[in-house]
Formats: sequence, C-alpha cells, structure tokens
Amino acid sequence: MKKKRILSFLMTLTMVTGLTPQIVFAADPVTIDLSTVSEDGNGYTCVAELINSETEYVVTITEEGDYELTGTVTQTEHPTHVIVSAPTANITLDDVSITIINFSPISICADSTVNLTLADGSENTLSLGTSEIGFAGLYVPKDASVVIDGTGELTSSGGPSGAGIGGSFNSYSPGTVTAHAGNITINNGIIHAQGGNNGAGIGGGLYGSVNSVIINGGEITAETYASGNNAAGIGGGGYQNGNILITGGTVTATSNRDAVEAIGTGYGIVLASTVIITGGSVKALSPMRIYSEPKNNNDENVYLTTVTVQDNGGSTLDNTEVSCTVGETTFTAKTDSDGKLYLWLPMGDAQIYIIDNEAGYRALGTVTDDDATALIATEFNPVFSIDDTKYESWAEAAVAVQEGETITLLEDTALLASDTMPTVSCSIDGNYHNLTLNSDQSLNADITLKDLSLLSDASISFDCTDIGSIPHALTINGTVGVDEDIYIQNGSSLIVNGTLEVNEMKGFDTMSVAADATVAAFAVRNISNLALNGTITCKYFMLEKSAGDNGILSGNGTFLFNDWGGESPNLYFSNVKIDNGAEITLDTAGYTPHNEDFLIGNKTVSGSTTAPLENIGCLVLGSGYSSFKLTGSSDSYEYLYSLSPKTPLLVPTVALAANAANGGLSYTITPGVGETGTVSGYVIQMLESSGTTEVGDEIACTGTSGNIPLSATIISGSSYCAKVKAVAGAASDYMDSGYSGASTAAVAAQAPLNTIPVRKIGVPATATASVKVKSVYTLNLENIFMDADNDAMTYTVSMNGGMAVGANANYTFTPTVKGTTTLVFAANDGIADSVETYTVTLTAKKSSSGSSSGGSSGSSSGNTGNTATTATTATTGYNATVSAMENGQEVSVTAPTLNVSKSEGKAQMNIDSKLGDIIKSGGTVEATIPSIQDVDTFVVGIPMKSLLNSGGEGSLTFNSEVGSITIPSNMLHGVAENKGTEAEITISQGDSSKFSEEVKKAIGDRPLIQLTLSIDGKQTQWNNPDAPVTVSLPYTPTKAELESPEGIIVWYIDGSGNAVCVTNGHYDRESRAVVFSTTHFSDYAIGFQNISFTDVPANAWYANAVRFMAARGIATGTGNGNFSPDGKLTRGEFIVMLMRAYGIEGEDDSTFNFSDAGNTYYTASLAAAKRLGISNGVGENKFAPQQEITRQEMFTLLYNGLNVMGLLPEGDSGRTLSDFTDSSSISSYAQEALEYFVKTGAVSGSHGQILPTETTTRGEMAQVLYSLLANNIEAK
Repeated sequence: MKKKRILSFLMTLTMVTGLTPQIVFAADPVTIDLSTVSEDGNGYTCVAELINSETEYVVTITEEGDYELTGTVTQTEHPTHVIVSAPTANITLDDVSITIINFSPISICADSTVNLTLADGSENTLSLGTSEIGFAGLYVPKDASVVIDGTGELTSSGGPSGAGIGGSFNSYSPGTVTAHAGNITINNGIIHAQGGNNGAGIGGGLYGSVNSVIINGGEITAETYASGNNAAGIGGGGYQNGNILITGGTVTATSNRDAVEAIGTGYGIVLASTVIITGGSVKALSPMRIYSEPKNNNDENVYLTTVTVQDNGGSTLDNTEVSCTVGETTFTAKTDSDGKLYLWLPMGDAQIYIIDNEAGYRALGTVTDDDATALIATEFNPVFSIDDTKYESWAEAAVAVQEGETITLLEDTALLASDTMPTVSCSIDGNYHNLTLNSDQSLNADITLKDLSLLSDASISFDCTDIGSIPHALTINGTVGVDEDIYIQNGSSLIVNGTLEVNEMKGFDTMSVAADATVAAFAVRNISNLALNGTITCKYFMLEKSAGDNGILSGNGTFLFNDWGGESPNLYFSNVKIDNGAEITLDTAGYTPHNEDFLIGNKTVSGSTTAPLENIGCLVLGSGYSSFKLTGSSDSYEYLYSLSPKTPLLVPTVALAANAANGGLSYTITPGVGETGTVSGYVIQMLESSGTTEVGDEIACTGTSGNIPLSATIISGSSYCAKVKAVAGAASDYMDSGYSGASTAAVAAQAPLNTIPVRKIGVPATATASVKVKSVYTLNLENIFMDADNDAMTYTVSMNGGMAVGANANYTFTPTVKGTTTLVFAANDGIADSVETYTVTLTAKKSSSGSSSGGSSGSSSGNTGNTATTATTATTGYNATVSAMENGQEVSVTAPTLNVSKSEGKAQMNIDSKLGDIIKSGGTVEATIPSIQDVDTFVVGIPMKSLLNSGGEGSLTFNSEVGSITIPSNMLHGVAENKGTEAEITISQGDSSKFSEEVKKAIGDRPLIQLTLSIDGKQTQWNNPDAPVTVSLPYTPTKAELESPEGIIVWYIDGSGNAVCVTNGHYDRESRAVVFSTTHFSDYAIGFQNISFTDVPANAWYANAVRFMAARGIATGTGNGNFSPDGKLTRGEFIVMLMRAYGIEGEDDSTFNFSDAGNTYYTASLAAAKRLGISNGVGENKFAPQQEITRQEMFTLLYNGLNVMGLLPEGDSGRTLSDFTDSSSISSYAQEALEYFVKTGAVSGSHGQILPTETTTRGEMAQVLYSLLANNIEAK
C-alpha cells in the first residue's frame, strides 16, 4: 500500500491570507475616463505618442492616491494604456475595456503596489486583441504587487508568450519589463485570465516564474492558449515554476499540453513548484497531475473536494488517518480537526472507499465534482488485520499481505471454497482463534503459523511444484492445532518452535523441532531429515531417505511413545545416518504393552547379533522398556538388542561474576553430586540476560573456575547468564549430564564507565563553621559526597593549603588556638579523586569564662559562605535573628522588629535599608523568625532596590518553621512588575481544599506551602527565569520513603490546578529537608512516587538514577513494567530526556523543525532543540531521531544544551583528550565537547578509552543525567 500525503505544509509563507490592507488617502478618488483623456490630471500624466504612424495615449499614475478608471478604448478608438509608477495606488475599475496591440493595457512598475478593486456589477476587459507581441493583459512584473478585490468581473488576456495576469515576454520602457511575475493576490471577484502561447493564465510569461499567487476567494478561471502551450494554468510560464497558495474561492485551472501542470510548473523545468491548498473548491484540468499529491492517472483531470467523514453515530472523525481507495488508487490521508478530508478525485463521478482502522468504521459512496457533503461511515466487523489495517474477508487479507508481514485473526472464522493461501512469505497469527478450512489449502510460499487452530476435515497441502519446486518452509510458533493432516512435498520443510497438534504429518524433506517445542501426532511418516531437540509424541514415526545420500537424524530431543491403543508403537529408520553426538531419548512413559515389544527398524544394521550400539546411534533409554526388537531390511530376520543405558552425570550449576581484571566475566562451577573420577570436564553455554537465548558457541572448561574474556559475542557492558553440563570420560560408565538451568543472576561483562565521586545534591562547594578553642569540630563526610557507582569511598583533607592527607569518614578536628582554619575535603572511589571538593572555613574562638565543661561540636552551614554576626530582637516575647556578611567580613547589624498578629496567624519582619544595601552590594543576609504558636504565615519585607541588581551575587535567606527561601539580589531585575518601593515575600501553609481529588491524593498529608510576592501591599505575579530562588522545606520521611529517597519529589500546582513535577526537587538527608529551586511563585507540595521496574535490580549501578528519573517523569518505562536499561538509546529518546531533565518546554512550530521530526512524542522537543541551537541535525535539515545515539553524539548534545542554559560543570581534572588511546577516532564535531568534559572531570573514560562510537544504553543515559543534576541541582 503506497502512502501519500494530500497537502504539504513544508513552507512558511508570510502572506498566508493575502489580505493586504488598503491604504486610505484623504482626497476623493480621481476619476479618469480613458475614452476621452488627453492631458495631465491630478496625480497622473497623459502623453500622446506616435507609434506605428498611429497616435496612442499613455496615462501614467505617478502619485499615491485613490483613482477610478472608466471608459472603453480600442486600437482604433482613442487607443490608451495605463502605467502605474506610484509606490502605492488604490485603483477601481468600473466598466473599463482596453483592447490594444502594442502594450499591456495596464502595467504596474517594479516596486509598486496596486490595490485593484472591481466595482460592484462592473464588467472589465483587458485584452491584446490580435496582437502578436508578448505582453500581459495585466502586467505585474517581478518586484511588483497587485491585490484584486471587489464583486465585479475582470477578463484579462495576454498576447503570445505573455500571461493573462502576470509577466510579459517583450521588453518595454519605462520600467524593466520581465517575463517573471511578482506577487498576485486575489481576495474576491469574478476573474477570467488567459495566457498567450507559452504564457500562464495567472503567473509567468514565457521563461518566467511567478513569485507568488495567493487566492483567498472569488470565482477564478485561469487557462492557457488552446494548443501547443508550455505554461501552467496558474503558476510558471513555459520552462518555469511558481509558488501558489489557495485558501478559498472557486478555482478552475487548465493547461493544454501533456506534461504541463494545471497548477504549478510549466513545461521543461525540473524544479517543482510549491502548491499549497488549504481550502476552496479547486479543479485542475490537465493531462498532467498538479503538484499536490496523490498523483492521478495521466489521462484524468482532477478536482479538489472537501469531504467530511463521520462515524455511524454522526460524530466527525477528526485528526484521524484513514485509508482511501479511489478507483484503483489506494493511499492514506488524515482528516483535519473538523473531520474534513481533502482529496483530489477524477472529474465526474468517483467512488470513494474510506476505512478508519482504529475506530472500526468505513464509508463507501459516490462523490461528484459538485458534492461536498459528508460521507456517513458504517460500522464494519474486521476478521483479519495486517499491522494496523483491518479486513473483513480472507480474500482481502491474502491479497494485501506483503513479504514478511503477519495476518492476525481477530475472531474464529472459516475460509470459503474460493479462498487461497498467500503467495508471499508471511505469517498467520491465529491469536488463539480457530481457522476452519473449506478444502485442502495449498501453501506455496514460506508461511509461519502461530497460536492457531486449523479446523474441519481438511488437511494442509504444501506443494512447491507450481512455483518451480523452490523449497519453502512452514514454521510453527505458539500453539497450532490441525484437525487432519499436514502434507508437504517437493523439498519443503517444517519448522516447529512452539506446540503442534495434528493427526498425521508426511512428505517432509526436512523437519526440525526446537528445544522446548512439542509435536503431538498419531503418525509422522516419510521424513528425510530430522533435527529433534524438543519432543515428538506419536505412535508411528518413519525417518526414510529413498535414494541418494542418507538422511540425517540429529539433536538431543525425545521420542515419547504414549499409549495410542492398538498394536505396539513403531520407530522406523531407512537409509538414515544418525549424526555424531546425537542423543535421542526413547521414552515409553504411559505406554501399556500390547502384542509385541517396541519396534525399531533400521536397514543399515549388519547381520551380526552383536551389532554395536553405534549402528543405530546413541539411543538413550528413558523410563519404560529396557529391550527393543530391531528389524532388518526385510521381515525374514529380526535382531533383539538389550540396550543397557548409561547413567547420566548429575547436573552441575554455574555462577558468573564481573571480572574487573580483564573486563570480561569469571565463572565458578559447582559439580553435581555423583561418583568421583567420572567427570572429564564441563561445557558452558552463555545466554543473554533473559536466560533463554544462546550467545556464541559452547565453551569447554577443564576446571571448575576460570575466566571468559571479552569477544565478538561477549560484549562490553552487556549482561549475561549461563548454563553448564558435565562431560563424562570416554571409558566411563556414565554419560554427559543435561544442561543446567540458567544461572540466576545476570551480570554485566564489564563494569560501567567509572563515575567519579561528587558532592551530594544540595551540598554547596563552601561552608562555614565555628567552635571554641580546644572543642571538637565534627563532620560526617558520607553526608557530603556521593558516588553514582556505589563504590566504597575514602577521603582526604588539606589544611590551610597543605598536602592532602587521609581522613576518616567521621572527621574530627580540635583547634588549639584562636583563628581561622581552611579545610578542603575530597573523596576517592578507588579509581579516581573527586574533582569537586568541599571547603569549610572553620573559626576557632576563645573560650568564654563560665562555659560548660566537656567541649562543644561545630557543624557546617550550607546557607551562607561565611560566619556572620547575629543580632536578636524580641517583640511580645518572641525572638527574631538576623546575620550578615559583606566582602567576606562580619557585619554588625541590628535585628528588625518582629510584628506578630495571632488573629491573622501572621508574623512579619522588615529588612531595613542598611541590610538591604548589604544584599544589593553582593553580601548575604540571613533572617529567621522562630516557631510561634497559632502562626503559619511568615512575611519578610525588603526594599525593592535591593532586588534589582543585575548580577545577583547578593542574597537574602529567610527562615521559618514552614520553610526557608533564599532570594538572589536580581530577583526583580528585568521583571515588568518591578515598579515600587517595598517588596514583601510570604511563605505560608497551603490550603489543599481548593484542589482536585487527584491533586489531593498526590499530595497526601505531606507539607503544602504557598509562595507569594507583594509590591507596595499589592500581590503580584512573579516569574524570572534568570533569578531562581531556592526553597527548603523541613520534612521527616516515612520508612518507605527513606528506603527510596529518589522518589521524594516536589509538586508545583499550576494555574489550571494541575500537579507538575519540579525536576530538581529532592530530599537532602543532612538537612532533613526537601530542597528545590524555582523561577516563579505558586503552591508547592512534597510528593512521593516510588516507580520501580522489573528489569532494574535494586542493587544495579544505575538503579538510583532510574528511580530518580522515573519519579520526575524525565524517563519513562518501555512497557510491561520494564525500563530496558540495556536497550539502545535513540537520538529522539535522548533529546526528550534532556529537555525534561532541565525543564525545557517543547515547541509546536512545525515550520522551524527538522524535516524528519514527524508527529510523535519527540516532535516538540526537536523543535525546541533546533531553535535553541542545541542541535543543527545530521544534515539536510534532518535529526535522525530513530537512529541509535553514540557516546560522542550524546556528549556533544549535552554540551550544547548545558552551554545554552549556562550550566556547564566546572573543575579541572588535569587530563586532556590526548590521554586516551582512542582520541583519534573522535569526530571533529565532538572534539570541543569531549575536551571540555574530560578537562572538568565529567568524563573519565574506561580503561584509558573514550569509546566515542559506541552506542549508549538507556541505563547509562539515566546515570549521566542523574550525575549532572546531582552536580548542579539548580539546573532550571
């Protein structure tokens, strides 16, 4: 099925409507009667010229204004033509008729714009008569514009090679005459435009293009010269193209030559026109298609019809992709938001057949060129589907199915006598339904059956004779039941991967039964080659090669002979070689002995009664008989063999572990309990992490432990399981064991790329603390640093710039003298030191007399960068505190007055001008209101001028029992609402009663706050992306929340009452608070979303990152409870995760997007990434969103994004790209990004390599973004 798009919106036109405003001039219109004019007038000149011995009048409108033209002139009666040279003119035609042969009746000069109005009821004619000169009827050259409006009528005809309206071919002065046409807009009127030979009706003259033709209304007929014409009806002249936009009106366009478009491009030009049609009634009369798809047959004219498609309830099917069939042409199209479908249909009556596969409706009707009524769809009952397309009959599906596709049954159904099987290789998915055969069905191609019951008394006949005896295969997946027989001949094969139940099978050349697959049949006859790894349950089995090479029996499966009744079961071999290593189990479990013993027939057995066991292969007995009767080549002799089976070794087990030494895996085998000395070795088979798919060849092991290095099949970063079997010695009385089950734990062949330690989210780079001399300062470094790989960390401390020495996780230091000590801490994960450090400026003060004994402990403060002097004030018994630092020095300050109103439940303190100036000049102020009974609203006032600093270096931290907020000094800089003198910032308990039940459920009983800003007492909306504020809410998590702290999040309640996750919100264990940053005030609440995935183990190196990303909606699962951490990440998935992580909204501007952005989940993100300069794509305006992303692509896009947001990480690792052995393989476009990330330590590589061309997994991407967000939680 060929898919086509009806309309194209690939171009942005600034003149979408074409409704150019007409300039109104003050003076009354100047009326010019062309039949009598002979001298200059107001705003125009009139010159009499002698041309070809005849006097002609040239009226030139030179000044801007309103003009009205009337009168009739001909070549013999006062011949007159009009030229417009004024920059802008409004001209009304009121029964004007100009027929001359030497000039265009009306010419518009370059750079002039004419608003041409057709007076109501007027009939106007512009004609070259019998002229043989190539002028346009209405000449609109390149760089000129005309807008036609009004309700009158205009007929405009061009001379040879000239357009009816548009470009001329011959040269004329004044002005530069060109065959290229300018901008032609038609808003209303009755227009008849005919081009001369090789000139468009509306558009270019010969060799002339048209800049733009816009039709918004009116009744327009545009045609070319009757024969031999090379121009389009609307568009390019001969050998040229144009740009056409039709939004309304009734339009009929005609060209009169093969291979010339009615609307679009003239003959002989490769460059296509741009034709956009969004409305109106359009007919294109031409032997050739118009540019808008779908193409129609070359001998059919077409017209555009607008059909409204409705379901059987009368509701429109809007924004719905439907399948359309017109005649023999089938294509897909999409209805618009009003349920309208725009279709090009052949002229006259046409049958249209529309199917909406999703909704299950179809419409069948006849549409004529004048019929725009709705097609009412009726519900239909599809029985089969191919992909998303549904069919009511097998005949439709069998014809429609393509190579490699699957026909899926939607319900039980029966085939008709006339139904045939598909002739291409495909699959039939029964979907657990029954398919009833009418008669023997012939399969003449590779067919796969899945989850299907084939009923009735018919058999499946699989005969390749009619197609040249090409061997084909019938494949069984899932569960398939055949009521009668399967008969396959002429070299074809049967492949069983699932469960097959059938009465009898016969005639196969080759049959294979996969491991865990089963076949149940009364008889299986005339099979030449059998690969048996599963189970065949039957009464009769015959493996026979009639001529030529022997047939082959291979595998390690089971013949299971249950009690079918009647005589003994029979296994018959003829001209068959049993493959070396075959281990076929003969099992008679459930069989009741009858008249004879179990029979095994093989013509290759020698006459000796002591024939070795190898003559019939390695036949391993299961439960049941221990002796079998072996028949020879005829019934005249039989040989009885007593087969004493060997005892299999007990099954061992195997465990895998990652091998850090060689990047591969190590294994440990635990032997099964059996006799000693019988095991010669072991064989390991590697499996994918699912434990079902084998990877590579078997691995022979001589001992119980060893290493499996990286290889072509054991790939770095991938996860594996394994199974193992024990191998018996050659002379042993034991045989090899079977394989064990898959090892329980899937492990990665190589540990992930090392991620160096960083400071925990919310921990600043610097802090201050103070203790008394000879008192102990303590710091728990486990609360400062984190390692994304969960590696064990060690720590160092450098004191006052000295050499770094080892430090305990629970660090202590006791100063002995008064003064300041600078402590710089770092962490090491066993591989590399952290680039990020934690610096504490510790001030030791002299012990005051009377202090309590036993010393005191100091701790670091994350609120300010230095220790501050603290002032306290008391009002009505309540204390408020304030501290300040300026230029790194303590500042003596006076605490503001604290005003408390318990009746209002409010406490307020106002920052005075001195404190405000400290903030304005880049200092820091911290103000605290204590907990006050019956008060839940806390207000801090501050002078406006203190918050208008463009730099934002200063800050105010306002603490209350509800929460803390840190405000930068540029909070109100550049904000429209920054006029005033006093700002008040309020943090209060929120009220959840106004929210929906859904939002209430998301919040639960967790804290809810409201942040507001008032200026001079009037509450004001605040939003400043350049000045984020940091909010800290005290919170004690539940036990479940502490077990998964990544799920503790922050909800922002938007103006519509929806809960939106703040991606940087997180729980800080050290401060026992939930911290986030925001650039706007509203209601905020703490939430909890513990999202887990079945394929993300709790101890996986990426587990915390995945939970963090999923809880915030940055990354989602892949379905069925999975995250697919080992799945390869596409470029589209990555750009969506990046935008979500940093709160960048997508954009709906399809005109400024990549051409392959499509209309899917990543479309808006791609538009934003392109506009912001994060990506310029891969070339030709494409992004390749479905392509797997490489590491160098990932880091380049990350670098661009963080650079745009001003969030590039800082640091100096002392390393460069040249330190990595594969740096030469880095593409030039990725050099800058990787050089920066290596320098700052954000990328440390793996075993001395960057691995730029390796693809990235979803788990790795989650970890990268998690680490970056942890490095700078104020990402927004």
